[in-house]
Amino acid sequence: MQPLVRAPRPAPAQPPLIKAEKLYSTQVLADPRSRGARRALPQLAPQERVIQLCNIEALAQLRRQRSGFQPDLVVPYATEDTKVTGQLLEAKGAAIRSKKHWYGLAFNCEVAPDLKTVVAFEFLLGAEIPEQQWADHNLTLDDGPGD
Repeated sequence: MQPLVRAPRPAPAQPPLIKAEKLYSTQVLADPRSRGARRALPQLAPQERVIQLCNIEALAQLRRQRSGFQPDLVVPYATEDTKVTGQLLEAKGAAIRSKKHWYGLAFNCEVAPDLKTVVAFEFLLGAEIPEQQWADHNLTLDDGPGD
């Protein structure tokens, strides 16, 4: 009798990303408190501008999507490198900080050809990242001496 050979279990299917019905980065940047960001964005290289606009959108989306969630920082490359192709950003291994806790985040973002506005955004908030793993992903509790 031959021993049973078990097929490897397939990885659990990732839930689909949530497509944003409304986009908020333009509204965030129009706020007088965002004057510094509005001035800084045009000075950035195109790829970095795409990343920063998408980070702003990610923060705004998560603020509105989850009651009590207070995101203040996104690291789009926390556990996996980002992929920027033209105006498209794919961040499968992002992390987002809320109330001194880090959470996994995946998102796709598209910016207009003029690199001034986000035109499409989809995301999926993941589980909390254990504090023991923060250093491995360069995640911090604060932003440095200025906090």
